[in-house]
Amino acid sequence: MKKKTGAITAAAAAALMVGLGVAPAYAATCNTGNMCSYDANNYGGTTWQGGNGDFVEVPDDVTNSAQNKTSKNYNAKNNTAFGQEETLAYIPAGASVSSFSGNNNKIDHYRKA
Repeated sequence: MKKKTGAITAAAAAALMVGLGVAPAYAATCNTGNMCSYDANNYGGTTWQGGNGDFVEVPDDVTNSAQNKTSKNYNAKNNTAFGQEETLAYIPAGASVSSFSGNNNKIDHYRKA
């Protein structure tokens, strides 16, 4: 009985995390209204639906491609030192970046341009 209870608890916790948006989606889909990041080139791998605020946080140093399905323009940023950041790319509203090339795995967040 304990094994079933543990499995049910784990499944419920996983469902709750996905429902709350805590876990990344694994389908390469970016919903309208989101600034999305992918850990592989050409919108592959893990997808992070980042929202559409003036500041969009993503997991540090894993982004290789992005889709901007918002009405805002964003700059892809890298934290260089405490309180300092550099712009790695400009992503206009509705645009996509299939690879950040030399800046792959450096993006820490997006800031409204």
